[in-house]
Amino acid sequence: LLRALYLARRGCPVVLRLPWLSPDDQELVFGPGRSFPSQAAQESHIRDWCATRADIDSSRLPLSIRWYPASYFEDVEAIFPDTDISLDLGPEEDDVLILEEPEHLCWHHEGRRWPELFRHVIGIVHMDYMAYIAELGPASSGIVRGSVLLSLTSLVCRAYCDVTVRLSAAGAALPNDVVSNVHGVREEFLRRGSELDSGAEAP
Repeated sequence: LLRALYLARRGCPVVLRLPWLSPDDQELVFGPGRSFPSQAAQESHIRDWCATRADIDSSRLPLSIRWYPASYFEDVEAIFPDTDISLDLGPEEDDVLILEEPEHLCWHHEGRRWPELFRHVIGIVHMDYMAYIAELGPASSGIVRGSVLLSLTSLVCRAYCDVTVRLSAAGAALPNDVVSNVHGVREEFLRRGSELDSGAEAP
């Protein structure tokens, strides 16, 4: 979301594609009792967050939000698309594609390869699979699952991404990768850091 806001503030038209989950899946992701009755309600919540937490009026930016049906899988704690989300691209949506967590978007992707549909494809991998495998422990059967997930991630990054961005050099190497902390830091965290540095008490 913040990446989309940043690009839109620079004048780049942005289409932010987000997963639409069933009410039951929403509660698994957002917490018990927290769900949205419609896509419009969730978009309103997102834009309110942009205004109150990021100090950005997203309605004044070239930013549109579109949804695709998706499901949450507890076994791997990840969201996957239910359909081929490349089928409803707009006529001018063919420039740059940024895949946040490309492995989640591409493990089940059955459509055309993204590089065939866009001029440039960037994948940003959030998961540190080496740390994930280490947490499973040497005696855990889950270490096999972690190794498989890492192998699948490497395959989809090679097949679908022109460039793969790793947030830290501590993570496993991936095809065509560069290391860059492209997440940045929100202004409110910087302000809070300044307050703590000046001796202000925590709220």
